[in-house]
Amino acid sequence: MKIRQGFISNSSSSSFVVKYRWDWLDLHANKVAAAGEQLSLQPDPLTPQQVEALLKYKFWFSKERHPSHLEVFHNEDYPLEVKEEEAEYLVYQQACNEDDTIAFLLGHKIGFKAACHYNHYSVFYCPENDQVVRIDNPGIMHETYGGIDNTIANTRGTKIYTREQWLEENRYNPDGTEAEEDIIYSDDNEITGEGNEVH
Repeated sequence: MKIRQGFISNSSSSSFVVKYRWDWLDLHANKVAAAGEQLSLQPDPLTPQQVEALLKYKFWFSKERHPSHLEVFHNEDYPLEVKEEEAEYLVYQQACNEDDTIAFLLGHKIGFKAACHYNHYSVFYCPENDQVVRIDNPGIMHETYGGIDNTIANTRGTKIYTREQWLEENRYNPDGTEAEEDIIYSDDNEITGEGNEVH
């Protein structure tokens, strides 16, 4: 458990998109794949147990496929939340601690796309090949930090992990729960214990 004391600011927004059912792009790609040979799509991208876990975590039904659009591209004509029968995705937004949601999804082996920390970086997980890809978005980082030196200093590029590597490096158990030892933040910003890199 992360313990924060005193004034610590880490208010960063992140958005997650999980495929609930195959969308028109999947179906189109399926029709034209392999020179006309149809690939077999699984009946559903998620198992009933995965859907139950996502709903319990407070994901909701949506048609929005882009995590970076969740905060800006929705209105009365294009609502963010829709009825289950209209949905192609399950989505989630949060104010901070995106690593907890990433770990939850990885722990349940659920594929996802995420725009993290004000869209400063994106994270993708593909269960089929067990790859977690983290990609920095330097243009958006440059808007925030200003100056090319600051942008370069804060950019880590692209990194590819297996599911287990990401969980281990970020101090989570294989099931996505937090490891016993974690970061403890004190009011003088000293860090005790082993844990994650602090941004």
